[in-house]
Amino acid sequence: MRTTPAPAPTPAQAREEADPVERSQPIPLLVAAITAAMVLAGAGYILFSDPFGAAALGDRRTVADLAGPVRGAAADGKQLFTANCVACHQATGAGLPGVFPPLAASSWVTGDPKVLASILLHGVEGELVVNGTAYRGSMPSFRQLVRT
Repeated sequence: MRTTPAPAPTPAQAREEADPVERSQPIPLLVAAITAAMVLAGAGYILFSDPFGAAALGDRRTVADLAGPVRGAAADGKQLFTANCVACHQATGAGLPGVFPPLAASSWVTGDPKVLASILLHGVEGELVVNGTAYRGSMPSFRQLVRT
């Protein structure tokens, strides 16, 4: 059997580079050591740190904390009073003489609950006599406290 020799390459073919070939080039030991050290440090941090971390590292509220009060749940009266009433009526409920009427021992508060609810929902303006002292001013509506 007779073989024919391969034709001589053309000048354009002679300028071409040979196709690249793959060869084994392992990762340098320094890179492998740094990678392993970082993985071990990360795993150690996760395993040995406090499950919720330090409060200074971020917000730790849960979805339940952000959802707000559950419908039908009892309201926290102290929290509502502190957030809405303390600025005028003071923490003791004694008010400011001549400016804001007292709530403590007031017939407006201990009397008909419908009157008190109406004042909270709609506010009040004009003169009010509380414990024998006349107060002239206005109280805003607190309709935002009503759950819908």
